[in-house]
Amino acid sequence: MKKQLLFIIVSLLTGSLFVTQSVYGQCADHYLNETFDVAVETVVYSDVYGLEMDVYQPSGDGLLTPRPVVIFAHGGGFTSGSKNTYSAEAFCNAFAKRGYVAASINYALAENALLLSDSIYMIGVVMQAVSDGKAAIRYFRKDAATDNKYEVDTNQIFFGGSSAGGILAMHLAYLDDMAEVPEHMVSIIDERGGLDGNSGNEGYSSAIHGVFNLAGGINSLSFIDADEVPLISCHGDADGTVPFDCNDAYWNAPLLGAIDLVDLCGSSVIHPIFEENGIINELHVYEGEDHTPWSGGANREEMMSRVIDEVSNFLYKNVLSCNWATGLEENALQQALRILPNPATNYMDISLTNTGEAKIKEIELFNMQGQLVQKLVVSNKSQTRLDRDGLETGMYLLSVLLESGQRVQRKIMWQ
Repeated sequence: MKKQLLFIIVSLLTGSLFVTQSVYGQCADHYLNETFDVAVETVVYSDVYGLEMDVYQPSGDGLLTPRPVVIFAHGGGFTSGSKNTYSAEAFCNAFAKRGYVAASINYALAENALLLSDSIYMIGVVMQAVSDGKAAIRYFRKDAATDNKYEVDTNQIFFGGSSAGGILAMHLAYLDDMAEVPEHMVSIIDERGGLDGNSGNEGYSSAIHGVFNLAGGINSLSFIDADEVPLISCHGDADGTVPFDCNDAYWNAPLLGAIDLVDLCGSSVIHPIFEENGIINELHVYEGEDHTPWSGGANREEMMSRVIDEVSNFLYKNVLSCNWATGLEENALQQALRILPNPATNYMDISLTNTGEAKIKEIELFNMQGQLVQKLVVSNKSQTRLDRDGLETGMYLLSVLLESGQRVQRKIMWQ
């Protein structure tokens, strides 16, 4: 299905209530500069296939939660590579230092590299990798709905990668409707559990909110709709592996030379479609550069630094919102909100006490996946009642907007 970029105000608060002065806080220089220390752990994100990813978390970021997420898929031509490649580690470390939760994933690779000369087999390998990538996305949504270990913002999950990882990301994001799938690919996708795949964490959304494509491409431009999530691409215009335009993709096999894989369309022909449809996008051309200069060669650190800055700036300027709570000095409003009973069975009475002119304008209720499930418009009152209206038992985030523009948020529970 076509996707729209939606940013919902959701703060998964772990303590008492907070107050914000506007719908979104101000990012200041957070998410741009390397500020925090980083802690890394390895987890299994797919119980089905035992696939691992390294999760990089910022340390000492205090109240800056929930955190946006970047998921990185390594390169290696779908035959090699891992979550520990230079580019994956450098990218994830840099973004965690900026305040993101970053993850570098392992995903399915070809059982026998020589089989990649069979284009049908190649498509199957790519689609299984896409299935794995979607399971990694769902892993974070599952965590947010259960343990909330990583305190992520499920409305700000970004996915990308380098070379094969970029190809994975492009198909994960933009091959999103079976009506777009060519006949020869239908059975391949069906065998792998459909477009959402069979790699685990079912029951949670695989949606993302932006793509970073580092020297990747897409099998068909027809996969790109008029309403897609934002895209940034970094690509050498002399790339001899993944074409900068539309051409054959090649894998350089030891002893065998270059093997023609499948047709791919690269960044130079992808971005005009985004421009024509008014979709947020940027293309950064690495003039005279071959394939992934940020992964190898004498200048890889300089090139990797450039890639990180370009992706970081793109997300910050175009698609990132800052949802952490501010205004903690307004203790009077923190203490003013009354929700009784909480937990509740059928209804809750919501009121403001000892606040003078402060009145309630609107109440919104979000589930722990960040979905708006209830909205109540209040006509300038200091108290109102919220009915359960058939909502399931569980935890929710209550967001109270005041006539002053301030927003008070607290967790509530229906039992």
